[in-house]
Amino acid sequence: MAEFTHLHLHTEFSLLDGACRIDELLDEAVKLKMPALAVTEHGNMFSSVVFHDHARERGLKPILGCEVYVAQGSRFEKSGPQTETNHLVLLAETNEGYKNLIKLVSAGYTEGFYYRPRIDKELLAQHSAGLIGLSSCLKGEVASALKVEQARPALEAAARLRDILGKNNFFLEMQYQGIDEQKVVNRGIVPLARELELPLVATNDVHYLRQGDYQPHDILLCIGTGKTVNDAQRLRYTGDQFFLKTPEQMAAVFKDHSEALRNTMLIAERCNVTIPKGQNHLPSFGVPDGFTLDEYFELEEKTPLRHEFINGAVFAMAAEDEPAAAYRAPTAAGIARPQRPPPLCSRTARMYEIRVAPAASVQGLSLVLARVEQ
Repeated sequence: MAEFTHLHLHTEFSLLDGACRIDELLDEAVKLKMPALAVTEHGNMFSSVVFHDHARERGLKPILGCEVYVAQGSRFEKSGPQTETNHLVLLAETNEGYKNLIKLVSAGYTEGFYYRPRIDKELLAQHSAGLIGLSSCLKGEVASALKVEQARPALEAAARLRDILGKNNFFLEMQYQGIDEQKVVNRGIVPLARELELPLVATNDVHYLRQGDYQPHDILLCIGTGKTVNDAQRLRYTGDQFFLKTPEQMAAVFKDHSEALRNTMLIAERCNVTIPKGQNHLPSFGVPDGFTLDEYFELEEKTPLRHEFINGAVFAMAAEDEPAAAYRAPTAAGIARPQRPPPLCSRTARMYEIRVAPAASVQGLSLVLARVEQ
C-alpha cells in the first residue's frame, strides 16, 4: 500500500464550500484502510470535537487543523479588497498546539474579521508553539507568488513562515488537480525547498468525498456565492479531482515526489492531540460581593423580566413590585460590572436598556444595562 495521509481536507463545516459529511468521510477512510486523517476547515474549528470523537470511535487517528486566512498586513487593518488574504494550513502537533490554534482562530473572528476571520503573522508568532504549517493551495502566499513566476517574493514568504513556525515545522505544499497554475507552482517549489532546506508535502485539498460529487459541490458553491451555474465569472473548482483519493491515486499523481508523500505519514505520526471526555471547560463568571455563584444565579432566576423591542433596542422590563435584575453600570472602560441589585421597584416599572459595550471583555460579550426612569 502506498504511503499517504490526507492533511488538507474540508468538511461540511467549511460552510457552503466543503461537502464531506463527517461520518460518511470517516466511514470511507476506514474502508480505504487509512490510519489517520486531518480536517482543516476554512477559518474555523467547528468540526474539531465531533471529528475527533467519531474518528477515535472508528480507530482512526484524528489530526486537528485549520486552513486560516492570513492578512497581508495587520489583522486590525480593515480596508481594501477582501481578496487581500492568503491561506495557510495549520495542524496541531500537540495539545499546546491545539490550544494555540483555538486562540488563533478565535482572534480571527474577534480581532481580525474583515469579510473573513483573519489572523496575521504577528499573532501567529505569538501562538506558534506546537503547530505544523503547510504552505496551502494556490491562494497561499508562497504559491500566489510562484504562479506568476515571482521566485524572490515566494522565497521571502516561505522564509518568514519558516522563521515563525520553525525549520522542521513548515512544509511546502504540492497539489495537482489538473490546473495549469499548479504545474507552474510545483515546478518552482522544488528549487525553493532545496534553497531553504524545507521539506515538501503532497495534499489534495479535499472538498467532496467521491469523484462524482463534483457537480453537487459546484451547486453548493453557487449557493454560497449567490451565483447561478451559468455565470461565467463565478467561483468554481476546475475539474473533478478534489475528492478523497486513495493513497495509490495520490502516488500516481506524485510519482516523481515520493518524499512529499512519505512526509504526510511523518506529519501524521507527529500529530498527537487528545480531547478528553467528561470535562467541562466553561468560563468563570464573576458575581457581586456577598454572593456565591449559585446564590446569584438563583436571584437572577427568580427575577421575572419582560423583554421588548423599542426603536430597535432591546429592553428588559422588571415586573412591578419584584426585585429588579442586577444592575450593571457602565464603567469608564465601557465594560459592565455587576453590582448589588437595587431596592424593590416601585409601582412604576423601571426600564433597563441592554447595549453592547464598546470595549472587549475577556469573559465574553459585555452587556450594559442603563436605567431609565419613567
